[in-house]
Amino acid sequence: MQLKDLINKKKNLNNINLKVSNERNIFLINIMKLNQRLTFFSKNAFEIKESILSLKRIYNIKHDMLRHEERKIFKFLNKINDRVLWIYLTEEQKYSTDSYSRYEQKILETIKSNRDDFILIGQGAIEFGKNHNLNILQTFNDSNIKNLTTQLTKMIMILYTFDNYKKVNFVINSNKNYDGHFTILPMNEFSFDKFINLEKCDSNIIDFQKVKIYPNLNEFINVQINVFLVNIINTLITESSFYKTKNGLVATNNILKELDDNLSKIQRKITRVKTELQIEEINLLARQNMNEDDNDNDGGVYES
Repeated sequence: MQLKDLINKKKNLNNINLKVSNERNIFLINIMKLNQRLTFFSKNAFEIKESILSLKRIYNIKHDMLRHEERKIFKFLNKINDRVLWIYLTEEQKYSTDSYSRYEQKILETIKSNRDDFILIGQGAIEFGKNHNLNILQTFNDSNIKNLTTQLTKMIMILYTFDNYKKVNFVINSNKNYDGHFTILPMNEFSFDKFINLEKCDSNIIDFQKVKIYPNLNEFINVQINVFLVNIINTLITESSFYKTKNGLVATNNILKELDDNLSKIQRKITRVKTELQIEEINLLARQNMNEDDNDNDGGVYES
């Protein structure tokens, strides 16, 4: 009966192992897709940023969304208004990990509590904002909300234009930024080199001195800034989703390792039980043979 139980247990564990292996393969496929999305969005954002700044230099464009791109020249003016708009995105933590406390500590060390404003995405971010009495402008329950990127883009363009923020910072969990933030505006401050090979992107930048822009320059710039924000926000949302996917992959790898260990132990037990049964069978046969030999000796024919 013990052998039968062990064999059934091994069969059940093999079924679980197959299911978890399939989940692991799904995580690997998702990571590959996320990498492709990340490259696509970050490359687009970089090329658009270069185009916008190239036009700004060529035509000496004055635009509210570009007012801080030359901030180093007017550094003394920036001290007058140093308000920052923060966007903080957290993913659901399913695997008992603490992946956001270091970012939250850094936010609290960096912000000017009475001046900086927050857009919070995810239950963890919302709870953090409420617990520390931050100036919350808008909250979203998670990053899977339909048209989130479009909503964020519109909000950023309006707030950055009319509320005169110096910067827009975006905080996510990322191994590209261990405990800090990504600055998406001014666009010159975004760390594109952490996402793409910049040398491979340079060849795709348009030479605007050789082209004509229709219908007019200002409208074109507005559209380009909008597209830049859409791509840069999608870049960071995609990067954030790596957190959940990678944690899922780590969890399934740990489960598979544990299953392999348990299967090895059960197989050793099965082998031991089978060996013990074989020994018992051999001993039983040996005893039977001895009894037969004794019976043969006792039942012999004797002559007088």
